[in-house]
Amino acid sequence: MNNILLVIAIVVMLIPTIFLAGYLMSAHNIFFTRVPAGEIIVVMYSEKVSRFIGNIDGFWVHPETGAVYDEKTNPINVPLPKDFWGTGIYWLGVWPLAERHSYEFHWNKWAKEKDEKTGKENSEYSIVSRSEIVDSLYFRAQYPVQASGCETSEGVPLTMTILITTETVNADIALFKIKSPGWLSALSGQVMAVVRDWNGKRKVTDITVLQAEVPEKTDGKRSSFQETFFTLNKSDVGNPGIEEMYGQKIVAVSFVSYSIDKPTNDLQLASIKKYQAEREKEATILVAKAKNAAATEDAKAAKKVANATAYTTVATGTAEAKVTVLKGDAEAGAAKKMTAAVRGNPHAGTIALARAIEKQQHATTVVIGQGLLPTKNV
Repeated sequence: MNNILLVIAIVVMLIPTIFLAGYLMSAHNIFFTRVPAGEIIVVMYSEKVSRFIGNIDGFWVHPETGAVYDEKTNPINVPLPKDFWGTGIYWLGVWPLAERHSYEFHWNKWAKEKDEKTGKENSEYSIVSRSEIVDSLYFRAQYPVQASGCETSEGVPLTMTILITTETVNADIALFKIKSPGWLSALSGQVMAVVRDWNGKRKVTDITVLQAEVPEKTDGKRSSFQETFFTLNKSDVGNPGIEEMYGQKIVAVSFVSYSIDKPTNDLQLASIKKYQAEREKEATILVAKAKNAAATEDAKAAKKVANATAYTTVATGTAEAKVTVLKGDAEAGAAKKMTAAVRGNPHAGTIALARAIEKQQHATTVVIGQGLLPTKNV
């Protein structure tokens, strides 16, 4: 019984020890290796490809051919390398015979520019070329491509920067079928050729429209500019596609910016001056239209104020006139009623005399006649 408990205790202690040892060894590619999410690696035996390992959510990599398939697609039923308990750690092979394939990779990246005096980074970004020894291949990644030497149909020289997103469709082609300088440099060369050709058929104003376009898709449809690059993916008559040549495909294209270059000849200089003159003319027209529109709006506002004031004056005068008429009508009605009442009174003469006396405030003679009664001392 005691021996059994001892064995159990040893096993319990060994499990975390083995796990820790495997984790530490995987960092140095000894027996085990780590494959980050979204990456593909190649296991080599004696400088020969042994198998491909991919850690891609929703996709799997054929261990023998390096082809990438959708998770729902499995044309060949082959066992796939599995990581340990979802840790991203895979069995590499017997060390030191088994090793990870590494290679020199060239790419462009966005980096903050540095001030020439202080050496500190500022808020401006620029494209920086990088070259580094790597030991994996990204399944999906974005790369800036800067195409210089472009010229519009107007003869204006410019440089255009776009952002392409690529996906790996075959790791074996991307890593082993492309000679120096590598698949990305070769693919970028084709992209730049497309950019130059596209610019040669457009005006500068057509390029500025791209700044308002939504990256990738608009209402489920790609723009004509984006569609131009997607045609590179598949093979055409006499021209193999980039999927076949580089094991990659373009899945998204975004316009970043453009800049007008310094002219290299008199024709380009004349084209730039003409373009600038046209832009200045358009700006002058826009400013004039804006001023005219503002003046028109001011005139409309002034007219509305004048109309409102006139309406208020007329309305006030009309109201006052109505009040005066109503007041006059009321007073006239009251006087008429009073007269009728007095006339109907048997002492109408006395009332009339009393009013006359009140108005003249004094009297020296009073004529007494029929219908009259003394009403006031004189």
